[in-house]
Amino acid sequence: MTLAQMRYFAAVCSCLNFTKAARQLNVTQPAISAGIRELEQECGVTLFQRNKNNLLMTEEAQMLLRSVAPILQQYEQVEKVIQSLPTKREVLRIGFSTLVGNSIYSDLLQQYRRSYPDVQVISVEDRNENLLHQLEANQLDLALLGLRRSKTEAFPAVFNRILAGKSGMRFCVNVEHPLSWKDKVTWEEIAQTPLVLLSGRFGQSRTIEGALRERGLTAQVLHYTDQAYTVERFIESNAAAGFLPMEVANRNRFIVGIPYGEWADMGEMHLYWRKDRQTFFAMQAFIDLVRRNAGAS
Repeated sequence: MTLAQMRYFAAVCSCLNFTKAARQLNVTQPAISAGIRELEQECGVTLFQRNKNNLLMTEEAQMLLRSVAPILQQYEQVEKVIQSLPTKREVLRIGFSTLVGNSIYSDLLQQYRRSYPDVQVISVEDRNENLLHQLEANQLDLALLGLRRSKTEAFPAVFNRILAGKSGMRFCVNVEHPLSWKDKVTWEEIAQTPLVLLSGRFGQSRTIEGALRERGLTAQVLHYTDQAYTVERFIESNAAAGFLPMEVANRNRFIVGIPYGEWADMGEMHLYWRKDRQTFFAMQAFIDLVRRNAGAS
């Protein structure tokens, strides 16, 4: 499997359309089609179910994407570091989970870049568990994520962490949706509503679908995506309901965020780094920024 094939495959997974994927990568549509065809031959499986209007990822494609995505992210990191060498700019590598990225990371990054424009920040978006492993392997300097303390028990002596903020997840619908007036929704109401969910790479969706199965219910999932932005757009256009941080729902006038099930409470987000890692200027500056923002909130 070549790097080009990985890029073609990831783009098609993101766009679910050969033409859009080709436009995204600035290549021809036949090149994308040929690359995917060769990849399917190499893998010996069908990666995309084709119909008249769009593509659907097969289970095998979802499995492959979980391995390809971190490889492409690491390659992109290496490219950015190489580009920074002639200028000797300090590089800071920060990982963040998708939902944390939509709630506080973008604001932190904007503040940081305003204060330290000469620091090159490489941002890596991934699952909580993958980010912690990358942090442990010194592939990241910092990781910003929402993770229960019990989940970090496998790393008891490895990480420092500080509170970065608090947030709560909400069941989100369009302002014109029949459920938009509710103070709280039940699992039964969620199961009866067409949904857009993050893909199986993310623990949130696995938890939600598992909670429904425990109650003998099945989610009506119209679309899986790796982008929280896509979830927000589906809800905004009233094409489906979904789950987003309360901050995202509150700042979008077309979306109503509703507490759901037993998970209406606020959760904590933390910044992690290795205890044995000596901090450098750019890294310490970001840690200090997180401390100040958490103290002000």
